[in-house]
Amino acid sequence: MHQVEAIIEWDLMSAFNILIISDRLILESVISPSGDHCALAYVGVEDETNFFRTATSYLELFLLTCALTSDISATYRNVIGTTISSLNDLGKQSVIGYEKIHVLNENIQSPINKPILLAKGRFRELEEDRQEIIDSYLGLALRYYYFALQAY
Repeated sequence: MHQVEAIIEWDLMSAFNILIISDRLILESVISPSGDHCALAYVGVEDETNFFRTATSYLELFLLTCALTSDISATYRNVIGTTISSLNDLGKQSVIGYEKIHVLNENIQSPINKPILLAKGRFRELEEDRQEIIDSYLGLALRYYYFALQAY
């Protein structure tokens, strides 16, 4: 079992402490060394040859869903992996190790969290077909839309 970590740069990430998107994807608010608010994404992947590709497809589908539900694009970087014993250990140890944000907003239903929660709901609906979506023409179109939002 592997844990793949990535830094997500998105202003809305400072609205929560820890958000469990699914049993394989957890987001945690952190403060980067430069003082910017961002999130660490922890993706759990079972042992396989190309676990980085599987992990990034989980993350990309979530970020594409966020872009579609909120018109805000987020980027991720510094993808790194480590071994964990089970999915229960996902997110318990950070390899990147940024300072954790303990309390920013305890009310997960606040307006600033609404796009994230909406994206989480849509992601959960699509998660089973994640790889099929990412590899399809729809996935390609979504990625072009996502990159256009980033460029804008």
